[in-house]
Formats: sequence, structure tokens, C-alpha cells
Amino acid sequence: MKCSIALIALLAAVSAGAGNTGIVAGVVTEAATGNPIPRANVVVVGMELGAAGDELGRYLIRGVPAGKQTVVASAVGFETVTRVVTVPAFGRAELDFRLAVKPVEMAPVEVRPPERVLADGPVATEVVTGASIAEKGATTVQDALRCQSGVSVKTKCPCSNAAELQIQGMAGKYARVLVDGAPTITDAGSCYGLTNLPTENIERLEVVKGPGGLQFSSDAIAGAVNIVTKSADRTGGSVSVTVGSYGALTLGATLNLKSESTGVTATLSQSRTGPVDVDRDGNSDYVKSDRTALTLKARQPLAAGLAVEAGANVGVEERHGGALERIAGRAQEGLYQNPNILQWGPTATLEWQPSGATGLTLRGAYSDYRQRVYAVEQWFTAFEDAVFVEASGRHRLGAAQELQVALAHRYEHLVENVRASARNVRVYGATVQDNIRLGALMLAPHVRLEHHSDFGPFMTPGVAGQFRPAPPLTLRGSFGLGRRTPPTFSKLTHFCPGQGMYDFVQNPDLRPERSTGGNLGVEYHPGDLAVAASLFRTDLRDMIEERLVEHDTLNRLRKYQHLNIGAVTSQGFELNCALRPVSGFSLRGGYAYTDARDRESGTALAYRSRHSANWQVAYENSPTAVKLSVSGELVGSMPTQQREGEHLVAGPMSPAYALWNVRVAKEFGPRTGQGESGSGLALTAGVDNVFGYVQTGWLVEDVPLWGPSRGRAVNLGVRFMF
Repeated sequence: MKCSIALIALLAAVSAGAGNTGIVAGVVTEAATGNPIPRANVVVVGMELGAAGDELGRYLIRGVPAGKQTVVASAVGFETVTRVVTVPAFGRAELDFRLAVKPVEMAPVEVRPPERVLADGPVATEVVTGASIAEKGATTVQDALRCQSGVSVKTKCPCSNAAELQIQGMAGKYARVLVDGAPTITDAGSCYGLTNLPTENIERLEVVKGPGGLQFSSDAIAGAVNIVTKSADRTGGSVSVTVGSYGALTLGATLNLKSESTGVTATLSQSRTGPVDVDRDGNSDYVKSDRTALTLKARQPLAAGLAVEAGANVGVEERHGGALERIAGRAQEGLYQNPNILQWGPTATLEWQPSGATGLTLRGAYSDYRQRVYAVEQWFTAFEDAVFVEASGRHRLGAAQELQVALAHRYEHLVENVRASARNVRVYGATVQDNIRLGALMLAPHVRLEHHSDFGPFMTPGVAGQFRPAPPLTLRGSFGLGRRTPPTFSKLTHFCPGQGMYDFVQNPDLRPERSTGGNLGVEYHPGDLAVAASLFRTDLRDMIEERLVEHDTLNRLRKYQHLNIGAVTSQGFELNCALRPVSGFSLRGGYAYTDARDRESGTALAYRSRHSANWQVAYENSPTAVKLSVSGELVGSMPTQQREGEHLVAGPMSPAYALWNVRVAKEFGPRTGQGESGSGLALTAGVDNVFGYVQTGWLVEDVPLWGPSRGRAVNLGVRFMF
């Protein structure tokens, strides 16, 4: 392994590729008329990065380090404007400037544009900001992803709250979850991982749907969610307490230390909730849980253009589900599950930018995931180690082209107490992407070559493009091929009923799953209105399933084999819009139509809603620092499943339902508009699921839930910022 790491570093040192940087682009216009300002100067503060606008006021700056950056726009005869923007890694942030004519008799009133429906760039990326996460009152990544068009989180078991992330109708195993660009959340970790990831240290979530996710990994067929953690931008912090229904209690603390050269961030989160029994049958429909998480992140410049960033995280969670009497310790019999999760790991990144045109990044991450689950009166354990190393770089080939290269190695080692042998997987990958701008057209073709320790080499090419004929209009499209090998961890085999062990029999004819996907979208953004529509389709074939091929009762060993069985297609369209009609008010809404079917039988896939929608109406009164929002989501009818003996069969269609949420916040102290960037006090109150809608059928079956398992929830919070 040392040899492979050295080889990666050596190759990357002479290559150009995709460092931890992004692009800032936008339009500079007159504040009064909206007319473009030709040849305006736009500069990133503190760096030798900038660009001059064209005749239509459009500008583009490449190689901007990811994170919060201060950008200044100026032009002869106009006031200079300074703004702060968050630059996504490997993506693009759009930042428009409105410059007032100088001199002026009265400063113009600035109307803040609505939150972007999509981040700008060839690959459509939806950004869930930290402010949006706070407005939802979300305490986990699972909660933070609510009300996102085309994205749903399905709870699969009321006794453990195991969940999966569905993107555009594809099962959770086809979505890749990353932390700061590193795929350290493995197959075992994703079983309970979404509710084990707190939001206290999250700066934003970057959601890429469809083939755009293949830039991260060849198995991100449905898409990817990149969790970007917070970095210190000042000295200070916050302490928060939130209490709510069902015994909910969340404590959070953040401490930032910032000097001219060093930034350190530490976050601590502790969350508890009690069990919920909505159908009063004596069994939990939502588990009791106790979670604690600690994260550290530090950044230190070493020399001009050279910086190192290091981090560490640890998360511990225990859940209790099943019979309420047994959860309370008053009984020794009855349905009971007791998942215990421990995950920890360090990360390190070295960034070298010798010039504005060239950059190199070396990154390493380690994750130790330990899962112990007590179910069917026995302990099931799964311990998985994951190591990820990457060398990436970029080089600008003139003003209209940038070459990106990345070399990576991922190693996974899984040990289960019910499996006869350990599982080891090594994947070597190389990605080359060429970003080319031809006037208003930008193309980003890429090719990814991977070598899997079990399946050998395979290649997954793709291309993304963006065309911006005029400032308000943007067209985007992406197309790509994906490959997915058998997972290292399978819930089906791991929790198979009965005593004894299991193992897999090699299938020499097994092929990786193959996908073909495409997205096509259009965005119209004239001032305070933003409208985005997109079409998508993913075809998946050679699907891999586990089948029991032999049961050795004498040695108490069940033997499974991976087989290529079936194909599915998921297609549909999404429509999102945002509007700020007057100062202080904002409206946002989205709708998704998803048709996910088995290609052989033509039947709709279970637990996929064909119709879904989300909305939010928000009002902010600046003089009183009061914010009020009303949000909700519509979940359409979906096919369900029921258990007959040991088999799942088609069940009735679930009813459509809508959930409404109300939230109000009041800030005291200096107004900065940046949340935690100033001292003060914030009080919040919210009601989730206002009308108390809950699912009342099939709650104790070992099948996914189609509806919420908790009713109306009231929460009150206080946050002190210093």
C-alpha cells in the first residue's frame, strides 16, 4: 500500500487535476437598470485571482479555493461592491453584482435575490446551506435533506430506524455519501449513518443527482451528497439547547479560533429522543436514541500557496426499539432491537498552489466503523475499516480551458461475527476531466478508469455541459455510464434469521451492474425570480442480488451467491422555483414526477412516490430581527409491500399525505446577517407535522415505512453566539 500511495503522489506531482477548488462566475449589472456593465473587474480578496467581464458583464474565475471567500467587483464610474460567497469544492458558485452609479444622491435599496435553486456549473448541484438546515431545525443529515425535490429518505425499520437515501427513484445503495469529498461512509455505515451524522458541524450539503455523481465515484449511479464541514472564519462560537416533544433534547457547542494564519474549529453535539408508539400496540414505531458526536478541524498555511488541513471525528449512538416494556427495562421478553454505533476517523489534506493556474492536493482519510446490533435474541457485529487516499491537481491551459486529473485508492476491510470469512476490497481509480469554454458554452467531458480487486479494470466515461446564451437563462445537461460491484456489507445476509454462519460462493459469471443516465435542465433567473426544470432518466441492468444456494445444516452454514438478476428504469422531471416578491418575503416550491419500474415486468418499484412536492413561505422583518416560515411537503401514493411467511409480496397503495411545519426565530444583538458570524442570542420555536399525520398500518413488519411514525412535534431552542 505504501508503494501505491507513493506512485499516486508521484504521478499527481507531474499531472494537472482537480484540486479542492471551485469556480466563481456571474454577471455585473447596473443596480438601477439591470443593464450589464462591460469589462468590470472582479477580484478574490487576498489572492492573485480575478477576471474582467465581457461585453455582457459576464465573468468567470477558476481555481478559487473551496469555502467562504470575499469577492470585490469594481468598474469606472460605479461604486465598488464587496460580497462573501461559499465556493463548493469541484463545483461552481454563481455571484452576481449590482453596482450603483457614482456619485449618487441616495444609496439604492438592495433587494437580496432568492436562494439559488441550482448552483451554477456544468454539473447541476443543489446546495443546502447551513442557514437552510437551521431553518428546518434539522439535527441530522437525514432531517436536513427533507423537502428537496427528487430526494427522499426512507426509514426501513421502525425498530432500528435504519434508513436509505433515494435520489430520483433509485435505491439508497446507488447513492454515494461523502464527507468533504472523501467517500468514507461505506456500505455498512450507510445502514444507520444518515441519522448518526449531526448537523452541528455542517456548513452545507452539495446534492448532485444522476450521472453528475459519477465524477466522485463510478458507483454513484443515482447521485451523491457531499457533506462540507465548517471551517473557522473568526474567533468565537456558539452554544445551543433545543427541547421538544417525545423527550427530545439536543445540546450543541461550536468553538472557533482564528488568527491571520491558523483556523481551528471544534464542535460537540449531544442528542436524545424517546421511543414513540403511535398505534398503541406496545411496540415502538420510532426508536429511543442517544447520540454524541465530536469533530475537530484545523487549517495552517505552511508557506506561500501551501497549506495543510487536518481533522478528526468521533460519533457514538445507541438505539432501543421494540417492546416499550423491554426498552424501559421492565421486561425481558418481547420484540427488541438495540443498535450500537461507533464511528471515528482522522483526515488530512495538503494543498499546494504555486500559481493561480496550477494547484495540487494530496488527501487522506481513515474511517473505523463499528456496529453492534442485538436482534432476534443475539448479537450481530460488523466492524469495517476504510482508507481513502487521493492525489489531484489542475492546470489552466489558457483562459478558456482547464485540465483536471485525480488518482485515488480506496481500501475496505469488513469483519462480521456471522460471516465465515472477512471481506477485503481495493479499488484504484484515475479520473481525467477537461473543462472547455467556447463563448457561452462550457463542456466538461471526463473519463474514469477503475481497477477493482475482484473484477479488474473498467471505464466509465461521461460529459456535462452548460450553455448560457443570456444572463437570465442557463441550459445544462449531463450524461454518463456507471458501474457498481457487489457491496461489502449486505443487510439481508447479515441479519438473516436463524443461528449459525454464512458466506458467499464465488460466481465466475458475475458482472458489475451497469447504468446509463442522463439529465437535461434549464434555469431562468431574471433578478428576484428563479425557475429551474429538468428531465432525467437512468437505466440500470445486470442488477446484483444475493440468493441462498446451499444450507449446510450440519455445519450451520448458509451459502449465498451473487447473481445478475433484472433491470430497472427510473425517469421523470423536476420543477423548482423561488421568488422574492417584496423585501422580506420569499417563496420557494418544487415538484417531482418519478416513474421507477422493473423493466422486465413493467411493475412500479415499491416505496417510490410518483408525485411529490415541497414548498416554503418565509418572512423576515429586519428591524425586529424576526423570521417566520411555513413549509411542507406532499408525498404521493406509492406501492407497498407486506410479508407472507418469509417472502415480501405486493401490498396496497399507500394514501397520499401532506406534512406542514411552522418555525419562528428571533435574534437579539448585533445584526450581521451571517448567523454565527456575530455575537448575540437567538430564540427559536417550531412545530413539525402540524396536523399530526402518522402511518397506522404494518408498523411492526420488517419492511420499509411509507409514512411518518411520529406525530406533531413541538420544539423550542435557544442559541448564544459569541
